[in-house]
Amino acid sequence: MKIFSLHTIEQRHRTHRIAARDAAAAERALKSRLPRGARIIERAVAVDIDADASSAEAAISHLLSTDFLQLDAGIDAKIEDWVLHARSQRHLPSALARINAGLGPVGLRVSADDRLWIGSAASVPAIGLIFEGTEWAGTGLTSALRHMTGAELSNMTFAGKRARAVGLPLSVVFAIQPQEVTQ
Repeated sequence: MKIFSLHTIEQRHRTHRIAARDAAAAERALKSRLPRGARIIERAVAVDIDADASSAEAAISHLLSTDFLQLDAGIDAKIEDWVLHARSQRHLPSALARINAGLGPVGLRVSADDRLWIGSAASVPAIGLIFEGTEWAGTGLTSALRHMTGAELSNMTFAGKRARAVGLPLSVVFAIQPQEVTQ
């Protein structure tokens, strides 16, 4: 009996969702991430974010109305309550750091400059769970939020996990009325 070594070359087909202003920008962004020798075989617009401007507002509303950990006094709280509490403590670095330590595992942070930072669901699984089964699952959340007024993109660390994040002014975030979430 002989043992043969067989080598195969296989081509994987993957779909990448890239948020960009136009097809050329999306293609440039994807090419910078692809391994050597990979090529784009098809292009299509999966979701036109600008077609529904209320999508980002609905995502924020969903996020704020999600049940979360109890606050300091043992009071049941939603994410909105935690963000408001962090906002009230933003001038006290140690208090803000303690609150952000609670928000970090779900990919959220309130900064002293009055911004809510929301991590990418691809890097922070807990934020993905909040949006599981919605139109903002996966990369849909980041794609929608980056088009909001005053949005900034940055790389951050949430509870030790590096992630791409979108920062939104809290004045914009709290101009949106949260809706009840059914779990």
